[in-house]
Amino acid sequence: MIALLRKELRALAPHALLCFFAISGDVISRPLTEQLDVATWSSIASIDPGEGGELAFMLALVAFAVAYAAFPREHDDGTIDFLRSLPVTRRAIFGAKMLAGAGVLVFFTALGQVTNWLLQLPNPQSFIGDQFRLDVAVGAGALQATFVLVLYAHGVLASTMRRFGLLPYALVMFVILAAEEIEPSLAWLNPASICRLAYRGQVLLVPWGDIAVHVPIAIAALGISYAVWMGPFEQLRDALAPKRDARGAAIAFGCGTALVVFAGLAVMTFLAVRSVEEDGMPSDEPEGIAWQTAEARTEHYAFVYPTNLRARALRLVGSADEIAESVARVVGAREVPFITVDLAETSAHHEGIAAGTRIRMGLVGQDDEVRLRHVLAHESTHVLQGRESDRRLMTQRGTRAFVEGSAEWVAYQVVPNEAALTESRIVAAAGWTRHRLQLEDVLDDESLRQRFDTSLAYSLGEVLTEGIARACGERAVGDVMRAIGRSDAPQDLEPLALWQDALQSIGCSEVAARGAMERVIDEVARDHADAIEALPRAGAAVTARDDEATTVVATLDRDAPEGATWALRVRRDRMVSDTEIRSVRGVIEGARRVVFYVPRGWSWPRFDLQVCMVPAGGNWSWCEGWTSG
Repeated sequence: MIALLRKELRALAPHALLCFFAISGDVISRPLTEQLDVATWSSIASIDPGEGGELAFMLALVAFAVAYAAFPREHDDGTIDFLRSLPVTRRAIFGAKMLAGAGVLVFFTALGQVTNWLLQLPNPQSFIGDQFRLDVAVGAGALQATFVLVLYAHGVLASTMRRFGLLPYALVMFVILAAEEIEPSLAWLNPASICRLAYRGQVLLVPWGDIAVHVPIAIAALGISYAVWMGPFEQLRDALAPKRDARGAAIAFGCGTALVVFAGLAVMTFLAVRSVEEDGMPSDEPEGIAWQTAEARTEHYAFVYPTNLRARALRLVGSADEIAESVARVVGAREVPFITVDLAETSAHHEGIAAGTRIRMGLVGQDDEVRLRHVLAHESTHVLQGRESDRRLMTQRGTRAFVEGSAEWVAYQVVPNEAALTESRIVAAAGWTRHRLQLEDVLDDESLRQRFDTSLAYSLGEVLTEGIARACGERAVGDVMRAIGRSDAPQDLEPLALWQDALQSIGCSEVAARGAMERVIDEVARDHADAIEALPRAGAAVTARDDEATTVVATLDRDAPEGATWALRVRRDRMVSDTEIRSVRGVIEGARRVVFYVPRGWSWPRFDLQVCMVPAGGNWSWCEGWTSG
């Protein structure tokens, strides 16, 4: 058995090279094409929620390639008879071939996680909280290994018919893709669903249901393969396997290939038409536009901006160094790192984003210069948060409210805007009172995201930071960042325990900070009671569904503020990321009724709804809690 394994592994050497380049080839290409000091683990390893499909395609290719190297080669070269003459059983021959192929596939799948780890090492300060985590890497590698073994079993079965075996699998693939597009709840039919990552908080979920479906099917495929290759159905195999000189077989293969191509084109055309139809529905996504860019440098920044917005960009550049130095002074940072800012960003999901010492923010559609300076101050604070806390602030549970809230608080200190600050705190007070929140709810970001508007972390986090500043002094804001990043700080604490430890380490009472935060909310609720009372309560329900869209009607308990706009947010389930949430605008029918038309592609059999209102000229939206649709 050992000798057979060695022989099979030697024969798979060329395929091992294919596996390496298909799975880990970026360890060669990325250093030549990207800046690894700013690359994050999530962008390298594709471990964000919902990702895994592209890698699944590559794994499927290598699985079939390795599977086809097992028996067809032996039969075509006539060496199978020699193997059968050896003093080993047919089960041992079959088992050695399967173990060798499976071992190569699993080894290189695991190696892919190792090379992903190596590629993220040059980045010393990834900000966005997705640094390498061994538990996620092991979990993702295990799911990918399970998937590649399932596809390997199917590949062995397909190889019983030589190249003809690829045709039925190609047809099945097209059918599954079409079914999944028409009815998303059928995604479990696709074995690639094993590789699609989902999380509960920071815990990677194992799709046991999908595995329970596809693993038994794969085992059955192996059983059939054994019966055909080594058992009583060898004559059937020889009849199905086309002879090299059979003209009829070549014609049949050509016709079958043409059928598969036609079916594939039909499916792709169908999906493209659906995509065009859905693109015609209202959407908040910006239309992609390409510009030429120019660069401007200051002492602390390098700006890349669209040349058609040069005047607007240079006004921001002129005040940038002052903003950076003010942010550092408020945070208590000893130095300001050199920061690269890409001003060509366009996104419906955020005004800016920071990773390491790089910031992306947009000038397009943003002519409010005060707001632009605010965003630059906010994102610059994120850069300093990462440095002051040695990145730990972004990786701990229960820190997002402080990460975003303290960045908002610092930005308002550096770029004063009393009207915007008041509006933000009104939203915070409304969310706190109407949703009956406590500090524990604010700190538990997973629960906050799943139940309410994710942007509440900004407004409530700013009030939390104001509470810390009032209770313990303004320097305490930066001290908390450094306290969480200290080398002897306990790890993996629950959110409330983490904050108690951080505040205690700087001599600040968590009880005092909590009390100061609640007093800020009470002050806002008292001073702006009319504005909070004017926010309508909205109840939404699905009222109709047809081939084009699902109709959702929101009923208000009072007249909507004049000039307000309405949006309906839609998500498949509570586990999706913020970027997977879709939004449609509402049509106002009367003073207390708003109608939304959700495109068919978004209206899954079950989905969640959230009604949001943006007052006229407002910077902040008010959203109800998520409900099931």
